[in-house]
Amino acid sequence: MAQIQPQAHTIPTGLLGLPLELLLPIIQSFCFHCRGEPDAPYPEAQYVQDKRQWPHASPDPEDRKTLLSLCLVSKEFRALAQHVMYHDIRLERANNSLSPSADWKLPTLLQTIISRPDLARLVKSLRVNMYYTVEPRIDDIWDVCEQAAGTLGLTLPGVWHRWAKGPWEDLPIHMEEFFFRNINDAVRADVGGEEGRFMVRELLKMLLALLPNLEHANIEPELPSPAAMRALGIESLPWKEVTLWESSRLMEMATNVETLTVTSAVYRCPIPASVKTVRIHCQQTTQWFTECLQNCTGITSFSYQTSSEYSFCLNTSYFTTDVGEIIRFLHGCRTTLKSLYLDIRHRCCGPTYLKARILVSSLKVYTVLEDLLLCFNSLWPTIRIPRELPSDQVLVDILPSSIARLSLLHRGGRINERFKKGLLGLANSIKSNKAQFPNLRCIRCDAREICEGDDGAISKAFEEVGIDLVYKEFPRYDWSYEMSSDGDRLPRLKCRRCDDDEDED
Repeated sequence: MAQIQPQAHTIPTGLLGLPLELLLPIIQSFCFHCRGEPDAPYPEAQYVQDKRQWPHASPDPEDRKTLLSLCLVSKEFRALAQHVMYHDIRLERANNSLSPSADWKLPTLLQTIISRPDLARLVKSLRVNMYYTVEPRIDDIWDVCEQAAGTLGLTLPGVWHRWAKGPWEDLPIHMEEFFFRNINDAVRADVGGEEGRFMVRELLKMLLALLPNLEHANIEPELPSPAAMRALGIESLPWKEVTLWESSRLMEMATNVETLTVTSAVYRCPIPASVKTVRIHCQQTTQWFTECLQNCTGITSFSYQTSSEYSFCLNTSYFTTDVGEIIRFLHGCRTTLKSLYLDIRHRCCGPTYLKARILVSSLKVYTVLEDLLLCFNSLWPTIRIPRELPSDQVLVDILPSSIARLSLLHRGGRINERFKKGLLGLANSIKSNKAQFPNLRCIRCDAREICEGDDGAISKAFEEVGIDLVYKEFPRYDWSYEMSSDGDRLPRLKCRRCDDDEDED
């Protein structure tokens, strides 16, 4: 009787029978990097309930388990999949509980990178969760770090001596005994403190030094200093895309960065002039934009979404988003900016005189701007203030002639008649002079009343001039349309010290 092969082996065998041009895309579908998700433009996103996965959600863990299972039962499949699996490295916390947890993945990964430089060259994307920790096995970690230093032609004591020549305030004195392996119980308690985060920093430093082709760095724990990297012989970093959480210490070494995403309140950071795409997914001030991005003159895509979280404030002006100022700051990019998203649906707290500043200024000088996303409350004031432009001509007077797609977001609540008049004013203006906006083909809006109300009057008005008005929701990583208690109203960011008067809708 012919021996029946175990079923577990028939699946990969069948896959391996496929042509390479079919098999490779199947394997790549499991890869965060190959799927192109780090490059997905905001706000084409989905709400992510677990805050620890912002701003880019991890691939489905079940997908990864499936791929790993196939690799375990077939050496041939593993040989193909391994080169894809190492494109994207993700170190998340060991579990989703709030209690501290640790694992040994980072030291194991570093050992693999040391022994397999061919795999090190494949790594394109690295994400490390803010809460990720390692088991504080100090002696074993020293051995791994010493091996990594040896790969760079150094020793840990030698690294310390080189590091000590740099800025004194940058030198972690409490780590000296670790580098020289003078490790007693007191040293173990010291360097293994903060739930192993000191060790995470040292291991990450070695890992970054051994990844020559890393393109996307999304590292939430505190980054090593430039002096620490130079002590390893690293003078520059190959990164093309960076996601900043709270630390920007290595930005001065990443001079080729093209895409920058900021997800938390980074105090200050030097942004290379090479940056083309900027995504700010947290509350920032106009001063921050001016100080951190003033050297960028070639930005092609800019998106800003205010955070949905704030506990309190003492100076309300600090938290006020001045959209007009942001647009004026981007004036240096007026001949390069093609995409602009300004999502301020989450309103900041503060008195009415501050809220009046959030209005959009004219974009006529942005000669190549094609894709624009704005909120209703930055087009039409929600308080009574003087306005030079008639409300039904606001869009006509601010949109550039190059515009191809316009997205309008409503913060929830009652639809003001001014919004409808403004859209009808745009449709009527185009009807009388189609040369104003020759490329405009699509307007997207997340308010059904605008798209479908009044027997579709607004939609029909745009249809007559060859423009599609479509309903589309724009969820965010920190908010979805199902979250609001009254159905569609976004939370207002305010504190007890601020004016409790509600805006007029």
